[in-house]
Amino acid sequence: MRISTIAASLVLALGAMPLLAIPMVDQADQYNPSLGEGFFSYPGVKIMQTFTVGTSGVMTRIDIPLFKHDFTLDQFSGINVYATAGGLPTSIVGTGSVHAVSFDNAYFDLAMAVTAGQMLALEPIFISGNSLWKADIDNHYSRGMTVVDIAGKWISVPDQDRNFVTYVDPDAVLAPVPEVSTWALLMGGFGMVGVAMRRRCKPLIGLA
Repeated sequence: MRISTIAASLVLALGAMPLLAIPMVDQADQYNPSLGEGFFSYPGVKIMQTFTVGTSGVMTRIDIPLFKHDFTLDQFSGINVYATAGGLPTSIVGTGSVHAVSFDNAYFDLAMAVTAGQMLALEPIFISGNSLWKADIDNHYSRGMTVVDIAGKWISVPDQDRNFVTYVDPDAVLAPVPEVSTWALLMGGFGMVGVAMRRRCKPLIGLA
């Protein structure tokens, strides 16, 4: 009884985790110095790069090339993924955590279901102001654009593209996370099983 109960709880816990296989590069605007480079810093202004998802599945990783200026891993709090309307960001639909920072790249992990043709926007969250997002100045990525927030209004920047790489696992499935009521039923069931087992284990006292 106890082994089967533990096994059932493990199955339920594992079912709440994303089932991920090997991701593939989906969209990429990789840094190319020959195309003309720049960092195009906008102090105190939000900067995002929009892109169009090419493959349905689970987005598992995002790479952001950077001009490095003495920053470390703790100067990032993560990355936000926004939905878009009319090609401009609207609301956050996914978040990613920092996996690592190399000499000139930041790597973010996430698990977000995406659909081919869906336009999204990337917003790396820099804690330090010393991190500059690499860009090419010829706007050669045709499935998105750089946008900046000027006085609360999103404006496209037609002469540049922020560099990025997204990874999608087309075979992965995000299992639903159990709701609070499901956990309550589960804990109640464990309690009932425990009471039943305790009663069964009580020694019988014979009559004299």
